[in-house]
Amino acid sequence: MKIKLLALGFLLVSAVSCTYTEPVYTGQEIVTNRIDNISIIPFKYSNRADKAVISDEFMSNFNNELYKRLSAGLPGVKITNPEISYEALDAIKLNPESIGYIPEFCRRTGCDAVLTGEIKEYGERVGGEYGVENPASFAFTTNLHDGKTGNTIWEDYYYEKQIPLTENLVEVGKFIKRKGKWVSAQEIAYEGIDELVIKLNNLLK
Repeated sequence: MKIKLLALGFLLVSAVSCTYTEPVYTGQEIVTNRIDNISIIPFKYSNRADKAVISDEFMSNFNNELYKRLSAGLPGVKITNPEISYEALDAIKLNPESIGYIPEFCRRTGCDAVLTGEIKEYGERVGGEYGVENPASFAFTTNLHDGKTGNTIWEDYYYEKQIPLTENLVEVGKFIKRKGKWVSAQEIAYEGIDELVIKLNNLLK
C-alpha cells in the first residue's frame, strides 16, 4: 500500500510540475590563439515571428548577469568592464550589420576576443509556479570573435522550454533542483548564462 501511495504521489506531482528540454548546440572550432581578455557587446533582442516584447529592464539585467557570471566563472580570463565597452562602441559608431568594427573595438578595449549575441526567443510563463497555461521559454545565440580579424571562432545556440516531467523523465535532476516549479523566462535565461560559462571554460582550456 505504501508503495502504491508513493507512486500515486509521484504521478500527481509530475502532472503539474515540469523540467527542461535539452539545449541545442552548434559546432565549435578549436581556439588556437591565447585569449586573456574578452569584451562583451551587449546582447540585443532580434524580433522574430513571436513578436514578444522584452523590457529594457530585462535586457539590462540579462547583460549585467552575463558580465558578472562570466567574470566570476572564467578563471584566468579578464572580462572588460561594461563601461569601457560602451565608451568604445560610442566612439566607433557601431554598425550592427557588420563585424568590421571588431578590430577597432578591440584596440580601444584592449581585448583579445569579443563576445556577441542575440536573444532569439522570449516566452514568459503564463500562470503560477505550480500551474501554467503556457510555460516559459528562452533562446539566445552567442558568437566569439577573433579580436584582430573579427572572424567568428566559436558559436553556440541555447534554447530551453519547460515541459511536464512526464514527457521527459531524463530531466528528473532539474525537476528536483527546481522543486517541481514552473520557472520564469529570466530564470531560464540565467541558467543559459551558466551553461555558457561552462562551455567557454571548456573551449578556452
